[in-house]
Parts: sequence; C-alpha cells; structure tokens
Amino acid sequence: MSSKIQIPLEKVIDITVKDNNIIFEVEGHKITFKKKNCQWCGKPFTPHSPNNKYCSDNCKKYAQMEVSAKSSDKYRKRYKDMQLSKASIDLGTGGIRAHRVNDFEEEYKLIQKELKRRGLR
Repeated sequence: MSSKIQIPLEKVIDITVKDNNIIFEVEGHKITFKKKNCQWCGKPFTPHSPNNKYCSDNCKKYAQMEVSAKSSDKYRKRYKDMQLSKASIDLGTGGIRAHRVNDFEEEYKLIQKELKRRGLR
C-alpha cells in the first residue's frame, strides 16, 4: 500500500513542470515529484512516494507474480533431486504393510518386491 501525499489546493501557490519533474510550491516550501518509469510496463508516471516502482496496482501485482514464479522455478530446480529421492523411499508405497503378514511366503515376496523397487536388488 502506498502512502499518498495530499496537498490542499487552497495552499498551492504554483505548479511547474521542469525536466520531467512536477514542482509544487506550497506556502514557501517546494515539493518535487520526479517522474519515473514503471518497472513493469515502462510507462512514465509520477510516484506518490519515493519508493513507488510501479504506475498502478495491476503492474505491481503482475511484477510480484513474476518474482514468485521465478523463485518457485529456482526452488524446484535446486531441490528436484531431493524431492524425487524422498518420494521413492516413502514407506507404505511398495506393498509392505505396517504389520507383518502371518504367511511367511507372502511376507517374503513383499520384501523382495520392495527391495527391487528401491533398487537394492
């Protein structure tokens, strides 16, 4: 949220535009607003505070969405191998149950299947 400076029109003595800057003269004080270019769309605009980077809320929203997408891609690339390896070793995905099976042959087959699935055999 940007903080907007509100200048009462009754107190404004003079408004001049010089070198892409808007200068308000208010009761002996000069307030200068330097025009900037929007970092998203490139259009020139007059910022309401020195920290404004975008000309509108839409430009700000789209810029934030792009930054978020880039950081998500970076995270996925960095941790891709860890995510794949973690998914392959989760218990319960290969048929081994929480409790052993009373039939020895069936339990043995399940263990062999799990070892093969994990690449240990």
